[in-house]
Amino acid sequence: MTPERFVAIFIFFLFFLGKTEGQESQEDFSKHHIGLSIGFGNQTGIKVPYVYEVILIQPQYFYTLKKRNNWSTELSAHPQFNWTRFTESEANPTLVDGIELGINFGFLMRKHFNNNKMSWYGGVGVGPHFISKAPKRQAKGFIFSDNIYTGITFNIFKDFILDFRPGFRHISNANLVLPNGGVNTFLLNIGFMKKID
Repeated sequence: MTPERFVAIFIFFLFFLGKTEGQESQEDFSKHHIGLSIGFGNQTGIKVPYVYEVILIQPQYFYTLKKRNNWSTELSAHPQFNWTRFTESEANPTLVDGIELGINFGFLMRKHFNNNKMSWYGGVGVGPHFISKAPKRQAKGFIFSDNIYTGITFNIFKDFILDFRPGFRHISNANLVLPNGGVNTFLLNIGFMKKID
């Protein structure tokens, strides 16, 4: 099964759950959520002289620091196991496969609606990663992943939450190793979370 087909099946499954179970109410609130997110990233809308596509598999954990009225501040952690496909340079359009491994830590603010049945949020994240290969503009190996994102969530039944999260990511290594031209991608993640308390 190709990664693209796996993502399509995962999205269909989540939409099916949302349609069949979306009417169940949730009045209570939980500080801890765990889940899984699958995403895709590329350079759509960015004028750059390279191709870099990534499929992201991210277990995720969210912890609510504080909730007041309908607003909350949260911390998040996202281990990542990603597949990449890219061109090494403009002169060589052949696609090369690689992998990324790492973790991102984030801070976000969330606005809750409809008795916590849906929310909108925005946040930032950063974390260490390892990339096995990269375009010639960027050294492989140790790297940092910087993210800015927004998202919307819906309760699909009592303890489960559907999560849509578009964002922007920059990876580079803070000039620890040259070249360090960086790689930029727009991301779209879809996933679920479950209350654990």
